[in-house]
Amino acid sequence: MSTREAYEAERAQILRQFGDKVRALREAKAPELELPRYGQEKLAGDAGLHRTEIGKIERAETEPGLLTLLILAAGMRLTLDDLVEDLPIPKERKPPPGAARG
Repeated sequence: MSTREAYEAERAQILRQFGDKVRALREAKAPELELPRYGQEKLAGDAGLHRTEIGKIERAETEPGLLTLLILAAGMRLTLDDLVEDLPIPKERKPPPGAARG
């Protein structure tokens, strides 16, 4: 496996884990907020993000930036630490532009 492939595989795995964590934290908020369900649309309204952005994060289709993470955490009444707790530290580093693809 090339360096780029290793980087992409690890990145995809971490984004999946993060998306699963965001979904689990969102769903766990329903009882705390005394709601039957705390859906993406409600979270989007609370955080001031678009619902499709929440969906993309939960489906690991995007890598949210720092500001989005801070906004998301605030909207869920969590800390940034809560959002990233138990996620692995990436071992691979993004290969420079023009690096061999395999």
